Amino acid sequence: MNVEVTTVSRKSQSLSSAPAAIYVISNDDIRRSGVTNIPDALRLAPGVMVARVDSGIWAVTSRGFNGVYANKLLVMIDGRSVYSPTYSGVYWEDQDTLLSDVERIEVVRGPGATLWGANAVNGVINIITKHAADTEGWYAGALAGNYEKGSAELRYGAPLGERGFARAYAKMFERGDFKTPEDDDTGNAWEMQSGGFRVDANLNNKTSLRLSGDLNHSETDQNLIVPLISAPYYGASQEPVHVNAGNLNALLTHTLSPVSEIALQTYVFDYRRESYVMDDDETTFDASFQHSYTGWQSQDIVWGLGYRHTDKALAESGNSLSGVKTKTTLRSAFVQDQITLREDTLWLTLGAKFEDAESELQPSARLMWSLNERQKLWASVARAARTPSAVERYSRILTSTLPPGSIYNPSDYALLLVAEGTDDFSSEITTAYELGYRLIARDNLTFDLAVYENHNKNLRNYAIQESGFDNGMLVQPIYFVNRGSITTRGFESSVQWRQSQTLDFKLSYSWFEQDDFSGGQQAFTTGPNPKHMLSLRSAWDLSDSLELDLWYRYMDETVTIDPVTSSPAQIDAYASLDARLAWQYNKDLELALVGQNLLEDQHQEYVPEQFSYPAEIPRSFYLSLKAMFP
Repeated sequence: MNVEVTTVSRKSQSLSSAPAAIYVISNDDIRRSGVTNIPDALRLAPGVMVARVDSGIWAVTSRGFNGVYANKLLVMIDGRSVYSPTYSGVYWEDQDTLLSDVERIEVVRGPGATLWGANAVNGVINIITKHAADTEGWYAGALAGNYEKGSAELRYGAPLGERGFARAYAKMFERGDFKTPEDDDTGNAWEMQSGGFRVDANLNNKTSLRLSGDLNHSETDQNLIVPLISAPYYGASQEPVHVNAGNLNALLTHTLSPVSEIALQTYVFDYRRESYVMDDDETTFDASFQHSYTGWQSQDIVWGLGYRHTDKALAESGNSLSGVKTKTTLRSAFVQDQITLREDTLWLTLGAKFEDAESELQPSARLMWSLNERQKLWASVARAARTPSAVERYSRILTSTLPPGSIYNPSDYALLLVAEGTDDFSSEITTAYELGYRLIARDNLTFDLAVYENHNKNLRNYAIQESGFDNGMLVQPIYFVNRGSITTRGFESSVQWRQSQTLDFKLSYSWFEQDDFSGGQQAFTTGPNPKHMLSLRSAWDLSDSLELDLWYRYMDETVTIDPVTSSPAQIDAYASLDARLAWQYNKDLELALVGQNLLEDQHQEYVPEQFSYPAEIPRSFYLSLKAMFP
């Protein structure tokens, strides 16, 4: 409860005093869980819905609306937003860094739009890497297994004179195919090469600089079922996805006085994605300024300005029927004031953010009440917006083809179902109500609970237009519109118990419910979302050199829509068990054996929205070696 967090208020504060549903995944949590990627690490947090689609694709969200194209969760790495304006979501397969360099992951469930802007609707995930001073010397790691075919990583850190530190890393991995329910290979092997650096320097006694950058290249095999404009109207595509991406990030902080500090952050991001479904080129420049001031009595103010410019090109390809180039500029301003109503007992936090792209105002109010030293109660109400994506505004995508003379197309021509963006598509709006309770029962036992209800309106759905001929083809346009609404509610709870100096337990349980979608066809925006999620982890130090970690997870059954038949499809409930046995020769050398999904040969977690074959997650094992050299 005393761990320091920054995501809730854009300032350092203890987790116990943060008026939001926040959970921190530590570096040690990641290491002892045995996960090898960021999306699977997010399963460690309560209330985060993670479903693996295949070898390199995940669906991740919190508080509903899960999907490969989930669009209500803002994700940052060291303050750099990694959401894609193509569809307002995250390409999780492209978010890779050295997990050993991650200091912590702060997971905030619920709106964070007042501070972080549009798309921080159902949560904010902030991945924070270690200061370069904490990564001196050489580090090397390697692993190999039946699915994790091979991985190697290398990092070196060193001082830069008397005022700074720097590190650089390189990493590569190869992961194998999954299986279909019929036990065939899915054809989605995945490999990536990446590298990067970070510099932390104190320019003087009041000014510090952080400079970092990354480059990566990946290739993911794909085995797709794709619609064709002529007979046989459906075919297979095994064209791989190629991604080349790079970023450069700088943060300058300056202390004006003991009660005043300013920060300026800028980053440049360049992204190139080639796939059968759509080619995507993007270049983004972002700059933000922040000023925090605590000089007024009973007042703690944070305010800031933001600017972002994005050049994007969506090229015509297999499913994209038209190319488009766009230039978008977003300007924003926010202010938040924490007011002490009663010393050491009651605080009120008021704030709002304005973004000019859609003229969205996103206010919030949060109340924190310290009942005593061991119990705290908090409540909040907030409005958040999810702004339109490039696909919803500009795209023209072939989703399916109905053969001539078929039951749904009695005409003599093939009917092309084409999803089309429109300038009339506007922001989706969420009004969220939350209540939370924290208890330190004993110094080694804590409990955390958050209850919420979200009213979501202007949700994306479809409007089907009359069919007509376009360039000699019979086309059925399907436009993106904002006519849907739904109410979601639930609670998330977690218990942490340090039974002894050698044994820890962490238990979380989440419950989720949603009303019926109103306003027409729901357009894959509301599921699949499990009603019950359970996670139980134990970390046991068997001796000074031997660690045993067990992680049990249960995910309730979910119902989604089969994209081929447009009928309901059920994903069965499943339970999984991961185990890790690690031997440490000393603090600098570790050998670990990890088994994942041990309870059954394979299980399904997701039905892809379109084009992909369903995949099942296999039982897997790998052996890893990590070494550090001062």
